[in-house]
Amino acid sequence: MLASSSVDKTTQGENAQQTHSVELSGLAYKTVSQLSEDMANGELTSVELVQFLLQRIETLDKQGPAINAVVELNPEALAIAAQRDNERLEGELRGPLHGIPVLLKDNISTADTLQTTAGSLALLGEPVGYDADVVRKLREGGAIILGKANLSEWMGFRGTNVPNGWSGRGGKTLNPHVLQADPCGSSTGSAVAVAAGLVPLSVGTETNGSINCPAFANGVVGVKPTRAVIDTSGIVVFSVKQDTLGAFARTVSDAAALLGLMLDNPVDLTAALDPFALQGKRIGYPDRFIPGSSEWDKNPDFVKALTVLKDAGATLVPVAPVQQQFDHYFEFMAMEFNLAVNAYLASREDSAAKDLTQLIAFNDQSSEGRDYNQAFIELAHATPYDRVRYDELWKALYTFHQQEVDNTLTRNAVDAVIDVPISIVSSVIPLIGYPSVTLPNGLDHNGLPTGLYFYGAQGSDSQLLSMAYAYEQLRPMRQNPAFRSAPQRNDFKQLPAPWVFND
Repeated sequence: MLASSSVDKTTQGENAQQTHSVELSGLAYKTVSQLSEDMANGELTSVELVQFLLQRIETLDKQGPAINAVVELNPEALAIAAQRDNERLEGELRGPLHGIPVLLKDNISTADTLQTTAGSLALLGEPVGYDADVVRKLREGGAIILGKANLSEWMGFRGTNVPNGWSGRGGKTLNPHVLQADPCGSSTGSAVAVAAGLVPLSVGTETNGSINCPAFANGVVGVKPTRAVIDTSGIVVFSVKQDTLGAFARTVSDAAALLGLMLDNPVDLTAALDPFALQGKRIGYPDRFIPGSSEWDKNPDFVKALTVLKDAGATLVPVAPVQQQFDHYFEFMAMEFNLAVNAYLASREDSAAKDLTQLIAFNDQSSEGRDYNQAFIELAHATPYDRVRYDELWKALYTFHQQEVDNTLTRNAVDAVIDVPISIVSSVIPLIGYPSVTLPNGLDHNGLPTGLYFYGAQGSDSQLLSMAYAYEQLRPMRQNPAFRSAPQRNDFKQLPAPWVFND
């Protein structure tokens, strides 16, 4: 058992609130604003909330359906919650997330007893002993680091037959809606934990699709900001050029609250959220969805979204598809991984592997993952970093795709574009570092989430959030997961690795 359902008053300090006789069963899916209001009104304490979530993790994540989203819990979480409660009693609130638990993807470093492994057993050893810059901001803002979330090992860049959401350290994370369905990755545990009511907020990272895809697959909000607005110091990165941090939540407002605290220059992003933000906006949508098309008939939830946007006062503009040139993308990605991971392994004194050669040998000898190959790691090992070639590939990839997206936005004079979450453009947008917001948009005939993908120009993060928020107010489509098993089904569509577009 991870935690008792009772609260030990001796751990809370002399000024801590007494435990209230509250109905805790409704806490799982409350929003951050609701939880904060309950705390402000004296109806709930942070200690009670953490206790409840620890018990829920034990019941649903480790036992019961065993969705396996949480790879490690912070043994200091209750003590930190007690500190936040005492601060609240003394009128000292650190920020909008004061006393709110947050889960971190297991490639985000923390200066506590938690491990930082990117899902690899080769990095399981001593804690790194320092906070990533984003973790420091979260702590200063009053958030409680609840633990680490499972992920696709090495941010999804291990092998060709490795399922999304599997790591050697954490095993396989399941989709809480239908347990046999693909939960996508690589920030799998971060998205699943929020969807399953194990934590109200979580932090993920994205190279190419690792926030968008699991957000869509598990029916939560996923926000990937403009690259470089959040410091990635202290993150185990896959790609120096592409990686960014992002937020998972059950509402746009909650995601905005978390993201605002993570920024290099923290700001209250919720203040700009406007339920009428769609009025007068020009919203692009793929011209393959024109009425009467095959896509129109195949995607009723997307068609409904078009109607909602139009009724909200937006002008809908059909746009031609963004073209892509990914001919040398794998070569570039392999070089990126070679550069970033070799450097990281060499920096970890406790690592069982000091470079990719040793990592490959370690994995070959490990009993964990023996059914899965490591073809991508081997590809990276065989693709040494060549600065001239690297710069040449990046310039070609970035310039072409940035021009494609910029031309789409300016030629059509649109404020944003929407699409389904798995599309060509959802691989192009993260490559060039532009912002995106993924929203729940219904359930399909299998009971699996459908989604809506908003993207816009570099730096349009606040506007995108506001438009997504306005849509969410008109069509709140997030569904609590059913934790349903379909043991006779093996025909659920396997989603591509997030960074591999497969139309």
